[in-house]
Amino acid sequence: MFGSAQDALAEWQHAVGPAAGTELSPAAPELTARLLAPCLATGPMSDMLEGSEPRELIREYYRLRRRAHALVRAAGVPATAASSDAHDPEPVREAFLSWYAVRHGDVPEDTADAVGTILYEWGPEPPPEERSRYASSPHRIEMTARLIRDGYLPDHANEALRLLPEWTQWCIEQSGLTGNLASRSHAAALTEAAALVDEETNASAAERDEAPFRRQE
Repeated sequence: MFGSAQDALAEWQHAVGPAAGTELSPAAPELTARLLAPCLATGPMSDMLEGSEPRELIREYYRLRRRAHALVRAAGVPATAASSDAHDPEPVREAFLSWYAVRHGDVPEDTADAVGTILYEWGPEPPPEERSRYASSPHRIEMTARLIRDGYLPDHANEALRLLPEWTQWCIEQSGLTGNLASRSHAAALTEAAALVDEETNASAAERDEAPFRRQE
């Protein structure tokens, strides 16, 4: 939580690096409600709690829900309208696999599984707007790779990591990204694809010391 929108923007810009040039702008009430929908759920963490969590974490968990309800009410949107609509990511997955097949002539079963993993960790579904689905900043690529390493068995994680450069190239083509920005994204994907999970130690083959949500410049 941040004391102001400006504080939150400054933190995000610090995390993604000097290329970030986003400015604050008001969102439509319906979009605000949809983005807050996961925070309004009765128990989004209930299946994950172990009973040993710090008191501060549990306090923030319930504080998050209270603030989300307050924001949705302030936006004038009924809480029921904020519930996430059912979304099928299969068309996106199939579009990528068709693109992949044109490039390689075949789609191995492992590749078909791996793109589902990337799509799941890539960002919210449905995205706030269609064009944001294909945003492929180095920061987003790095965070996706970290989530994959931390959340999957080595074999499955490594298949997804190896596919990350292809997924990034597809997103670059869908978004029309060019020049230095496209080069930086592609380089980030190659770097993450090279940092595979060691199958014996279940640890990253390339140890990293940076904080997970902050980019070290």
